[in-house]
Amino acid sequence: MLSKLAISKSGFIFVGAVRDDRNQCMNQGDRELNYRVEIQCSPDKLNSQGFILDRHEIPAYFERKWGGKVDVLPSCEEMARLAAEELAKLTGEGAVRVLADVGGALAVWEKEVN
Repeated sequence: MLSKLAISKSGFIFVGAVRDDRNQCMNQGDRELNYRVEIQCSPDKLNSQGFILDRHEIPAYFERKWGGKVDVLPSCEEMARLAAEELAKLTGEGAVRVLADVGGALAVWEKEVN
């Protein structure tokens, strides 16, 4: 029996203009950060197109979040936490587990089981 399906995507975040980078991910002044995301989903909860999530949505998420002007560029840990939570929400009710690694910091979101 198939219990989960998963997709993964890795790439780079090209951060836009930053006002405050004192606590930023990686070295201060770096504006290119690597990421890797894996999204696990219940196989019976795919979207209407038959996807867990269109893989193009993953780099688009990072571009929307960090590609423009950024007031405060946070730590890698904070960026990974936000990505895991927000990509789980973007995936919808089928999301079971989302792993987001930004600059070597790994966050894992898991669906709460009642």
